[in-house]
Amino acid sequence: AQAISAQGSWQDESHQQPPHAMFLCSGGCNDVGRSAMEEVVHAEPAGRRECRHCFTFPNGTEYTGQWLKGMPDGEGYQVFPDGGKYRGEFRAGKAEGRGTFEYSNGDVYTGSWVNDYAHGEGTCSRHDGSMYKGQWHRGMQDGSGTLSHNKDGSFPLQQQWLYQGDFLDDAFHGKGTLSWADGRCYEGQWSNGKMHGEGLYVFPDGRRYEGQFEND
Repeated sequence: AQAISAQGSWQDESHQQPPHAMFLCSGGCNDVGRSAMEEVVHAEPAGRRECRHCFTFPNGTEYTGQWLKGMPDGEGYQVFPDGGKYRGEFRAGKAEGRGTFEYSNGDVYTGSWVNDYAHGEGTCSRHDGSMYKGQWHRGMQDGSGTLSHNKDGSFPLQQQWLYQGDFLDDAFHGKGTLSWADGRCYEGQWSNGKMHGEGLYVFPDGRRYEGQFEND
């Protein structure tokens, strides 16, 4: 019981919030693009068309890049009203393929996109000092990955730590190892961000507890 009750910081660490969907050109990229194409591009109607200058949508989003059938398609660069920036591949008006999104809060995601979501393999560096590298599913950390936090501080949540293992819906879930710079380490089963199931916990002084954990 002592080994379990001595810790409690991993629950928040396991729910580091990543960037989710971008929702590019929300509410009118398709229609607006179709009506404005003749003013901004020159190319064959059936082919991919290159934008000659920056085009601004009614919602304030600016886009420069390739078009197809009235929508961003191919390589492009998009700047949002809140300061967010995406550079990469588009398909039918949405982020699809490889790309980098710089969020207005300082977070940066580079990797695979599907239907405007971070999806597949990608890396996200966050302004709070944390970094996730691994698999994503519809904008959420999901699958195998590594999450680290590299800023020191006086509180447990601010200390350096590293998690390597499985994720589900942004949380530690499955099998994984969480280690801290002060020598603490837990290796075992996780469920929804909590130690749950068979596991091994090691204290900074070398003491060990091995056994069952339940929602700790």
